Amino acid sequence: MAKRLVTIDVISDTVCPFCFLGKRRLERAMARFSDTLDFKVRWHPFYLDPTATVSKDKLAHYHAKFGEERFAALNANMKRMAAAEGININFGGLVGPTRDSHRLTHFAQKINKQDEVIEGLFKAYFEDNKDIADVEVLTSVASGAGINGDEARQCLLSGEGGDEVDQEANKHRRSINGVPHFTVNGKHEIHGAQDVEEFVRVFRKVEGGN
Repeated sequence: MAKRLVTIDVISDTVCPFCFLGKRRLERAMARFSDTLDFKVRWHPFYLDPTATVSKDKLAHYHAKFGEERFAALNANMKRMAAAEGININFGGLVGPTRDSHRLTHFAQKINKQDEVIEGLFKAYFEDNKDIADVEVLTSVASGAGINGDEARQCLLSGEGGDEVDQEANKHRRSINGVPHFTVNGKHEIHGAQDVEEFVRVFRKVEGGN
């Protein structure tokens, strides 16, 4: 019996910790349906901070945004949730504009390497304290995902995909309130990094033909 194809569209930003959590929970849910469903996941851009222009100290940025005491509590909670998904999250290094990371993801989609690039970006930013606004970091992520590094660097330096990414990110900012945002088969929506069971509930509907 042929497996049913399930298309999942994910709107996310590459500096969103809940998007990393959501990716892991989605993957765990998909694994439970590997015998009956085939999945195609497509990633779409969102700018959490569309005004960002340069990279700056990540910890100082979050202290300014939330206050040191509140951020300490948020950080502890995030570390706990991340650890449960096998993610060693931390908030060192730099945070900057995410446009180029989305341009790399846009480029990767053309050669079916999008998920590998997203994984590499999340790991670089959240676990390795890398600045994913830096072209050399992005080129390294591309190489790690199996993309020719010279081709990736040329894409990044040329500005390729910039207009498309901006247009899509702006469209999503008008249509949703936050990320991650998942749409399954164009009709079932999941808002935020929900528990695995919420994904399972939706996949059971799809499995039954809904």
